[in-house]
Amino acid sequence: MRPIICFFLLLFALQSVAQRTHEIKTDLFLPPVIKIVHLAYEYSPNGRLGFEGGLFFSWGHDILGIPPEGYDPNTPCDCYFEVYRPRLNNGIIQISGRYYFFEKQSSAGLYGGLFLLRSFEIWREKTYDKLYEERVGEPPVPFMKENHFGIGIQVGYKWLFFKKNILLEPNMGIDYDPRRSVNQAFLGGPRVYIVPTIKLGYRFQ
Repeated sequence: MRPIICFFLLLFALQSVAQRTHEIKTDLFLPPVIKIVHLAYEYSPNGRLGFEGGLFFSWGHDILGIPPEGYDPNTPCDCYFEVYRPRLNNGIIQISGRYYFFEKQSSAGLYGGLFLLRSFEIWREKTYDKLYEERVGEPPVPFMKENHFGIGIQVGYKWLFFKKNILLEPNMGIDYDPRRSVNQAFLGGPRVYIVPTIKLGYRFQ
């Protein structure tokens, strides 16, 4: 009996190893931001599951709020914030897990999953900080910086071409920010984001 059990365990292990895949991807289409670079890596231990990590870098002008004179950042205020468009460089880190519904396609085809993302400022032109300090009397607090934390769901489809090494992957993600950043609180920015993407990549088998 033991040899039979060992045989099937070995067979399962070999099958799992044989189905492992590694993929490198980038975005072909990521609206509404144009000036952005994205590189992602996905590891799939079997035909059903995939784990992906991605790094984004964006540059250009963004929207931040300039408070009125005498504004106290520690006191809630129903006041008007001016729209200001400084130049920013932002980074985004995203991790996700996905489930492929058709195992026979080996980590391809239709999938659904969950993801977390966190954006952060890398660089911002000093004119915004200077103007803010003139109005408030102190530098911007972290609350005033451009940032976003998202918890979301995603659905997509992955096609494999050319001996199953080249992949094309349209994806739709919807994420929700449970916090209230300055843009959401004072500029009416959204707390729910819908982002469609199309990824092109290479699979190592």
